[in-house]
Amino acid sequence: MSTTHEEVKADHGAKTKRRLVRVEPQSHREDGSPIAGEGQAYVTRSGKLFHTQWCGIMDGHWRAVNGGIYVTMIADVGLRGCCPQCDQDPEAKKRSKLERAEKRAERLRLKEEAKAEHRAKERPLVRVEPQSHREDGSPVAGDGQVYVTRTGKLFHTQWCSIMDGQWRAGQRGIYVTMMADVGPRGRCTQCDRDPEAMKRSKFDQVSVTVEN
Repeated sequence: MSTTHEEVKADHGAKTKRRLVRVEPQSHREDGSPIAGEGQAYVTRSGKLFHTQWCGIMDGHWRAVNGGIYVTMIADVGLRGCCPQCDQDPEAKKRSKLERAEKRAERLRLKEEAKAEHRAKERPLVRVEPQSHREDGSPVAGDGQVYVTRTGKLFHTQWCSIMDGQWRAGQRGIYVTMMADVGPRGRCTQCDRDPEAMKRSKFDQVSVTVEN
């Protein structure tokens, strides 16, 4: 089916009037200027070109107005044309190589961190002797100690309602470890806002002081 002149005009109008879609850049340089990632390009709000490199035009614009440069996806540049200087500017190519090297280094760093976290998850639970025990046999964590379960993803600085509920349900399986050995476990957010846990914690501390 052929396209009418009116349809072409409507399509052209939709493209030219489409608002700028800004996205988060890969990172930023020391002066605050953005670094475009894979599939991204540099644009200005009213500019007629998009830039695949941080070319002399972009650098000059940034220095002149200290901003006004945005990052968008290449798929969203609309009717903007490709900057001819981006592929000819030797400084831009040099910066692009440097940025690619930085991105590779960043990916490698993240990969190593992921490996380290994976190794940390495989680290066995290090149980320590608690400060004391309550009458029902539940442990009382001492200074620098926290409560954990063998497979739980959180550590608990107080004997909060989660810990108390699990103990009362007869599941037991609550251990004491040192804060330094919690590995990738996250902190239980209920411990610091549970008034009953705070009350029990103060009572435990008093009990330990009296016993000593």
